[in-house]
Amino acid sequence: MQMNNSCEILGLRNLRLLGTFLLIAALCLVMPRNVEAYVMPAEELAGLMAVNFSRLKTMEITQSVHLLNPQDQELERVFEEKIWLKAPDLFHSEVIGGPGLHTATGNEMGAHPGCADMSYRRLFMANNSEMILEFLSEMGINLKAVAFTRFDGVIAYRLGDKGPESPKIVIEKERFLPLLLTYNLEGPSGFRMVNVRFDDYKKIDKGWYPYEIDYSGGNEILEQYLVLSMKVNVATASSLSRISVEKIGPFHRAEIDREDTLRQEHLREIIRILKEKYR
Repeated sequence: MQMNNSCEILGLRNLRLLGTFLLIAALCLVMPRNVEAYVMPAEELAGLMAVNFSRLKTMEITQSVHLLNPQDQELERVFEEKIWLKAPDLFHSEVIGGPGLHTATGNEMGAHPGCADMSYRRLFMANNSEMILEFLSEMGINLKAVAFTRFDGVIAYRLGDKGPESPKIVIEKERFLPLLLTYNLEGPSGFRMVNVRFDDYKKIDKGWYPYEIDYSGGNEILEQYLVLSMKVNVATASSLSRISVEKIGPFHRAEIDREDTLRQEHLREIIRILKEKYR
């Protein structure tokens, strides 16, 4: 009798071990092979990113602007421009010279030989997390979608939906600096997807700023901005205008990745079956 009880206990233990083994095996099959570390929520990411710009109240930037033809990548025009930025959303720009150009002053599209879209610069004028979250929301970015990604070999966070047509921002994981900003902008022929890349960050007055910005949208002229000189927290131009986001497109969120959704549903079903069978 005692031997029979021992066999039953042993059998129950083996059954529980088998159930545990099957559960682990199921998890290994349905979960991604590379499990990343903790993914921060949008609020935490915005706070860490804001630290990089919180001390930059005003900026005076002299830059070289290179306009390129997207078809053959040939350089079409080069000129110099000076812009003044004042947090949270004020600016003034002047074209100060270049081959075949007269000096032009103003904030109108006609005073700028290239694209006059300044909306992305508000990212570097946001001095706290609330301002960054408000800016990203206005740009149409889904703040609930956060994931790890790689950008030019760099480990980064992606804030926004995964689809190529979805507004998003890619943030370097190590320094919490923006690397890419994507949004929809209204143009003569309707809305177009804009991609702005930020490179060559340099430390300035306890903050950071990209000394190279590449701006592209649709099949229009590509623009490259190279900072020649920069002053921060100095007096700005007397005539400042507000950076408008009125032409920023509405949300164009991509569908949720169906493969991930099915994987999660499959995992939940396996766990449910195992619990019912071996509890």
